[in-house]
Amino acid sequence: MAIDGYIECVSRILAGKAEMRSRRNEASDPRALDLLRRACVLQRQIGWGGGRTDDLISLAKKVRQRALKREDVFVFVRASDLELDFKTTRAASLAKAAEAFAVSRAAAGDADGPEQLWRLTARAYVRADRKNDADRALVQVAERLVETADRMTKSPMHETHWLEQAIATLRRVRGTNARRADLQARLVRKQGDIADFMAPISSSTDISEIIEGTKAQLGGKELADALLIYAVQSRSPAVADLRREAEKSIGRSPFGSLFASVIYDETFKPASRTPPAGGFASPPNEANIRVQIIQHEQMRRGLVVAGQIEPGRYQIVFDHAPDERVLTTLAAMSPFVPPHHEAFFGRGFAHFFNGDFIEAAHLLVPQLENSLRYVLNAADVDTTRLKSDLTQSSATLSTLLDPSGEWRKPLEDLIGDAVVFEIENMFDHQAGPTLRHRMAHGLLHQWVFGGRDAIYACWFIYRLCIEQLAPHADEVRRRLRPLA
Repeated sequence: MAIDGYIECVSRILAGKAEMRSRRNEASDPRALDLLRRACVLQRQIGWGGGRTDDLISLAKKVRQRALKREDVFVFVRASDLELDFKTTRAASLAKAAEAFAVSRAAAGDADGPEQLWRLTARAYVRADRKNDADRALVQVAERLVETADRMTKSPMHETHWLEQAIATLRRVRGTNARRADLQARLVRKQGDIADFMAPISSSTDISEIIEGTKAQLGGKELADALLIYAVQSRSPAVADLRREAEKSIGRSPFGSLFASVIYDETFKPASRTPPAGGFASPPNEANIRVQIIQHEQMRRGLVVAGQIEPGRYQIVFDHAPDERVLTTLAAMSPFVPPHHEAFFGRGFAHFFNGDFIEAAHLLVPQLENSLRYVLNAADVDTTRLKSDLTQSSATLSTLLDPSGEWRKPLEDLIGDAVVFEIENMFDHQAGPTLRHRMAHGLLHQWVFGGRDAIYACWFIYRLCIEQLAPHADEVRRRLRPLA
């Protein structure tokens, strides 16, 4: 029987009568635990309490006691976890043993072992239904994490990581508000130092041909034609293509998938966290693919801004210098602009062409949500939400873009899934620029508006409004010629 074989192997290894193929005696106990866990799994499947259950309980206890005698924290914790997983020992007794071991390791100057042991202690006390003792152990875990942060003061990013872990641990314990507040204040102060220890990673690309091509497309054109051509300088990439390229990129850098990723905002506060992709053998999860897509899109936007949007804007201003009157007339023709909102778009476009990106973004970005509702309403899709108190509200941007919501599919049918996907990545997804949310709450620094994301966002809204007028170029020319 397989269980008998595992038990015999473990017994022989512990007795020194056998060793693993690696012939590394220091690894004998961890490998013995692996075999013991397999045996326990099999025994539980056929019925815990019968067969070789007593032998398994005895061996697990023997491994733990042997690790305690050797002061081997790693094996002690793993053996204890096995006993707790399969309920082969009294949890309260194990908790007391783990607590005493943690205290002795701390007294011996062990920097890392006590934290693991206090975590084990907390788990065992929870299993023993002794909440007060479990909370006391969790506080000790948090303080050990703070000690680790204290050793990382030369690296603000590492220090803040351990402080975050300590705060997260204390949140599980009532009555720790004051200590959490102290740690949070330290965390916020230290986050301000992260910028001094980070450096940009850059690469150069020759885009001179793209720039010259943009100028050639727009130079010498009539105003109406130039404005229409400028709206179609770039298209939203197909969602399938973005996914395929993201998966290829993750596959080319498998080590990157082993680690969680954190995206920081301008003040170096964590804005988004993504778990590890799952390792070499596991396919990347959706969260990792989306983050990779957003990172690729940020690079693409930078290229489009530098090679097409900015050179095109310069060319149109040099040739025509369109004013607010012209651009408001153009916006009023768009099916994307709701009635009585054309002044917002026209003035926003005028600021954009003049390079006043702060004003342009603050006028244009807030209009996006309402324009999406307007497009849906024009197609007889109601965007009204009825609340529990029977009051009504309009669907917000996040609600409209919710993949599981009722408005995402109609929106994709009307303006295309690639466009909706780009709107979500740029304006709503936490891993992206989230320009709308951060602008609405005053979180953006002034220099952000001269960056690629803000400039692209203004042009993107211009594109959504104006590209639909291309089939009506003759009418656009007729209306704009008297104003040129």
